[in-house]
Amino acid sequence: MERGLTTGDGLSGVGGLMLLVALFLPWSHQLPPSVLERFGGSSGLAGIPANPNAWQVYNTMQWVLVILAAVLITAWANAGWRPRLIRGGLVVVAGAFVLHALIVAPTDGLPLASGGTPAHYLASAAGSGAGERFALVGLLTALIGLALGPPPPREPHRTRPAAPRRRPAATAVNAGPRRPSAPPRRS
Repeated sequence: MERGLTTGDGLSGVGGLMLLVALFLPWSHQLPPSVLERFGGSSGLAGIPANPNAWQVYNTMQWVLVILAAVLITAWANAGWRPRLIRGGLVVVAGAFVLHALIVAPTDGLPLASGGTPAHYLASAAGSGAGERFALVGLLTALIGLALGPPPPREPHRTRPAAPRRRPAATAVNAGPRRPSAPPRRS
């Protein structure tokens, strides 16, 4: 049975697209401007991005999020309420990851040295980036879209087949004339 693109499918696709875009936005502000001013020339900061995106912060999870985004964007290709439930479960798991990433910074500090001074530990002033918030909004949009999809199909009402009609047993009231039985066959 073919069906057109529903509002729920459209929202799910928009949520997947938002998730995909979010992977390229900053997911962490791990080097605030005050640290860059003080230790900007330090070799300890060489190669450390100040505002990394999901590709720079995570090794594996970004691929899981890319696959989920692709599944959400192509939601209409796999219509049906069971696949929608599976996509919804994946969105909830991804949402839990993104919410955790939003609350817990990917780093808790850096060992730094300035000039000839010995290295000291700089507690992190890392904060969440726009990418995490945008990903969370995208996942919520996809979840709303999945919830707005068509309801599961109703199964036709099944009735029990009628019991075969039995002839009432012969009683005095309904005995009536008996049919003669067939004569026995001779072989």
